[in-house]
Amino acid sequence: KWQMMAAGNPSRLARRLLLKAASPLRCCLLSSSTPSSPSPSSSSSPAEGGKVTLTAAQVYDLASGALMQSGLEKEHASTLAKVISSAERDQCYSHGLFRLPGYCRAIQMCGPFLDPVVSEPSPASVRVSGHEGLAAIAFEAARPRLVEKAQEYGIAACVLSNVRHFSALWYETETLAVDHGLASFAFVGSKAFVAHQGGRKRTYGTNPMSFAFPRGGGKPPMVWDQASSVMARGEIQLAMRDGHDLPPGAAVDPDGNDTVVPEIALKGAQKTFAGHKGTSIALDFHTY
Repeated sequence: KWQMMAAGNPSRLARRLLLKAASPLRCCLLSSSTPSSPSPSSSSSPAEGGKVTLTAAQVYDLASGALMQSGLEKEHASTLAKVISSAERDQCYSHGLFRLPGYCRAIQMCGPFLDPVVSEPSPASVRVSGHEGLAAIAFEAARPRLVEKAQEYGIAACVLSNVRHFSALWYETETLAVDHGLASFAFVGSKAFVAHQGGRKRTYGTNPMSFAFPRGGGKPPMVWDQASSVMARGEIQLAMRDGHDLPPGAAVDPDGNDTVVPEIALKGAQKTFAGHKGTSIALDFHTY
């Protein structure tokens, strides 16, 4: 898989058009405190429906502990734990603790991962080979030089290659906005799960995309993150786990008929958002 992101000075980017650049874990996050060690008085407790309530610190500690026990170095485990706890904080449960078993399996089956290798193919670009490792770790390896280049040239691009990406994408753009005051786009290619408008064959990836723009006055940045499909694949997996139907228009069965049954949707194909308009965006990713 690959990932591309571009970052730049917001005042310059505003005047430009950037042309290129399943384990049954349940969690109800009650606190959005900064990830750190939980206080002695905080503890997880059973709640209705078999849920467990955790603070953000407890989510972070749970995730980092599991990742390190699976064989990931402490620094890298901390990075992924921040991604997971941020997703839980923002109530994006399909990319929070739900992803932790997948991370652990990938580490146990495919690790240990080599450290990412950063290169600079041009003055305003950075390329990272992730050696089949995890994308968030490759992003952290690229971040210092990407930021420096964006600040020096007003705009910069970064490509992460040979990485495994199944985490929240907005974590990376939000980080660039909050920590460095940079506006950024990020895009990820994926396996084919999505049908062309009116079709039934898996043709396109869900192809997530994200954008973040910093704001002044102590306000949080404007951030969005979406797929070219109606739903993220993880949301369908969560619906199957929890026994919920999908909203109409999200997927088709293997014969091309609309379905709201998650199990059938996962065997069939997902649909693009906004009909032919989403298909056009998915097609753009595919041809790129």
